[in-house]
Amino acid sequence: MKKIILLLLLSSTFMGCKNNAEKDTIAPTDEQVGSNCESQATFGDLSLCFPEITGLTECYDNPSVRSVVDQFNDSENTILGYYIEDALCRNAANFGTVSYDNYYQIYATNMAKNYHMTVDEMNQIMTMMTSGFLDKTMETVNESEAFSAKKIEVSEPTLIEKYRLNPNSSTLILLMNIANENEARTMGVSMTAVLIRNRIVFVTHYLDYEDESSLDMLKEHTETFIAKFLKVNNYS
Repeated sequence: MKKIILLLLLSSTFMGCKNNAEKDTIAPTDEQVGSNCESQATFGDLSLCFPEITGLTECYDNPSVRSVVDQFNDSENTILGYYIEDALCRNAANFGTVSYDNYYQIYATNMAKNYHMTVDEMNQIMTMMTSGFLDKTMETVNESEAFSAKKIEVSEPTLIEKYRLNPNSSTLILLMNIANENEARTMGVSMTAVLIRNRIVFVTHYLDYEDESSLDMLKEHTETFIAKFLKVNNYS
């Protein structure tokens, strides 16, 4: 992801001013974002509200959850939020010992901090991610200390679908296999790039895959989350 962002930053520098026909996303300022946020995060000059999702709790501030999740975070990214099922968050002391799915991770790329991004650039990123970048990323993931030490192996993801839920987002639907010494599972993953006040944020959602209905549920969950995410950040 860092290389992709860097390429976009360089291309923007060489291109100079944007074409006058290109319209920036009309977005509220941080001061206009609702003051009733029950959960929020700051990344550079961007303040984010997180939506309420039935059955899930944004639980990244819990030390037990954070310590486990951070082990698998790419140092080039910053995790902003992590939703898990309510009961799992209430019993977070056992978080590192249980197997789970149906979770969301919200993160941003450090290289893009404070960078004013256009819709076209967001779409370029998602296009580049479908052209071999994810495969190379998985090679790096599997070689990382966090995954190799725990003998976790992630397969190259299979792209199922790419679409846009609205003008401010772009979504990939993927299937990937994850295995360790104790279990092997196939997961459906949605990866959505979202523009919030012209800053790019990524939302990933993970569900265990059983059949085609799992992907339908994954897409339904993703659509609901992204709509609420935009709404609490004062997008209609």
